[in-house]
Amino acid sequence: MLHNFGFLAINAILPPHFSILSRYQEANAHLAAEFTEMHILHFTKEQLASWLLRYWSLPDNIWMAIRYSKKPHYYGEHAILAKLLYVTYQLRHEADIEPEVLNEIGLTLEEVENCEKEVFKKSAELHKMASLINKINA
Repeated sequence: MLHNFGFLAINAILPPHFSILSRYQEANAHLAAEFTEMHILHFTKEQLASWLLRYWSLPDNIWMAIRYSKKPHYYGEHAILAKLLYVTYQLRHEADIEPEVLNEIGLTLEEVENCEKEVFKKSAELHKMASLINKINA
């Protein structure tokens, strides 16, 4: 859930910049978000999120994994968790996953895709439960 925290933080902390960034990303959808973030803000949402989470004393493995989640060739401390976030990001955006990253985390593409399907199945159940709770509270 924290992997996109930087995006929310930009919106909350820098609303005018967030607006400009959003427009640039829409106009340049063919570019990776990191390019427009660096151009507009001079940092990425992952960098901001990791800085804030570190400042708030979250465990190193959390903020470091978020910081390097778009770097499939990161080999530092907590690289496996960062690579898992990379894989989930690639799946969510229907992008190719580098086979060597899958080898490094010890999973096959089939296992990863099956896991994604299971998460989506559970996601639908959670949405149903939330809908029921909302109806009860309305």
